Amino acid sequence: INGYQHTSNHTQCYQRYIGDATCATQTDCTAAVANSNCTHGTCYCNPGYNAESNGYHCELRRIGDATCELDTDCSYAVANSNCSKGVCYCNSGYNSENNGTHCKQRKILDDTCELNTDCYDAVTHSYCHSGTCVCMSGYQVTVDLTYCVRRRIGDETCSMHSDCSNAVEHSNCHNGTCVCDTGYYSSTNGTVCQRRVIGDECYEDVDCDRAVFHSNCSYGYCACNTGYLETNSSYCKLRVIGDECKLDTDCTDAVNDSLCINYTCTCES
Repeated sequence: INGYQHTSNHTQCYQRYIGDATCATQTDCTAAVANSNCTHGTCYCNPGYNAESNGYHCELRRIGDATCELDTDCSYAVANSNCSKGVCYCNSGYNSENNGTHCKQRKILDDTCELNTDCYDAVTHSYCHSGTCVCMSGYQVTVDLTYCVRRRIGDETCSMHSDCSNAVEHSNCHNGTCVCDTGYYSSTNGTVCQRRVIGDECYEDVDCDRAVFHSNCSYGYCACNTGYLETNSSYCKLRVIGDECKLDTDCTDAVNDSLCINYTCTCES
């Protein structure tokens, strides 16, 4: 009968077991012990299973099982698991569920973490805070709790300045929304706060003078104050005699008793 083998004197048939070295075909083992196989003439449990009941039963391993030698001893039984020091564990970023029969990938707000890697290996840009997975500062969680995405200017999910500034330099949280600091404007699809220079668009004087000293917002564009000369778009220099000019005030607001003559600041005669 499949699964049985006779004794050496041919007077008795006994059921094969794990470790029996008399098999020739797979059914010699599987008919005796479920989830087994015949390899090189010996009955073994299939990968992921461990011999129990004196070799008459192959038990599917679980997380916490202390009989493994190879990672496959565990991963063939429970996906996303490994063997560490003879014990089956869930891979980093996964948590044991269903009495050790399942390794579930962690999500944001999962409250089973102990190490930062418990979270980060499941959701990039997350960490473990007081036993719960949360997104790093500067990142916000997606609706399905499976991703931490970098905040952008215009995002309406911030509660403190670092929520924004750690994502986009020179930004802050204003009434729950990430905005660029005064003197900066949003560019590159909200991922950069660019410092204004002379000639950039503006709405009020502080948009300009916080970025370039001695400048103002004139007709919707940043310009140097009267009496100052633009030198490299990011610097307004107080005019001196000999500097170029267009109007007398370009000179008189910088140097008393001067005029703009032939487009050059000159002392009055």
